[in-house]
Amino acid sequence: MLELKTYDTKELCEALNVKITSFKTHKEKFLKDYDYVEMKTGRSKSYQIFSYKEPEKSEFIQLCEQIAGREVKFPKEETAEKLIKLLFEDDWTIENCDNIGWEVPNRLERHTVGKYIELFREYKILPKKKELIERHSFDTETGELFSKFIDPNKYTYYKVFTSTEMREEITKEEWLEMHSFIREIYEENIVDQLELCKGNPEAIKEVKKFARAEAHKACVYEYGGVPRKSISKALTKEAYNLFSNYFKKDDATDNLETTKNILDT
Repeated sequence: MLELKTYDTKELCEALNVKITSFKTHKEKFLKDYDYVEMKTGRSKSYQIFSYKEPEKSEFIQLCEQIAGREVKFPKEETAEKLIKLLFEDDWTIENCDNIGWEVPNRLERHTVGKYIELFREYKILPKKKELIERHSFDTETGELFSKFIDPNKYTYYKVFTSTEMREEITKEEWLEMHSFIREIYEENIVDQLELCKGNPEAIKEVKKFARAEAHKACVYEYGGVPRKSISKALTKEAYNLFSNYFKKDDATDNLETTKNILDT
């Protein structure tokens, strides 16, 4: 990296570690990362390096920054582009990071997919998760506390078939019904067993674990799965519109290359 100062030709070539003849032939290549002024004094030349050029950003990153309204950085740009294209082409909301990772060329690990999903939300490419609002909800008759928070996020509700991990989207009403069913079965299994524990913490822990397992088994038998919910993994409207032209152009280039390869064989 050159210092921001004035060099004569010899000093500059030494700093760049190139021969003077090579520098004179390919000057623009060697100084492509710098803003400079070339000055001539008699038969000699000097070069004032006054700033560093920003690396040219790809069209993909420029689109991401247009959506985010700020600078965007990914661990690997190529990986981010592959994942966004996958999310652009289909709605993967009810799929977990493992399943999404299997669909990406060269496969991605679950934690890697999760990291990129978080970045996409931060950069407004996917809907950003909103903070929970503290507000207690009670049963007016029994005084039972239902919840301590209101969740303002829009969720997609689905059930998971635990034996095969197949997923099926359901309505919020079905999701609530399944949750109520699980709670009822859990309470039925635990009410008598807790008395037998006589306050033993380990025994209580095992009884609760057994009651949860039985409640989930009953839910699978009754409803064909257990309830789950997930915040959208579909691109925001702005991101979808901007990437629409980008990926269509990309696909057209791929198709052209494929056709060319076929004609060449």
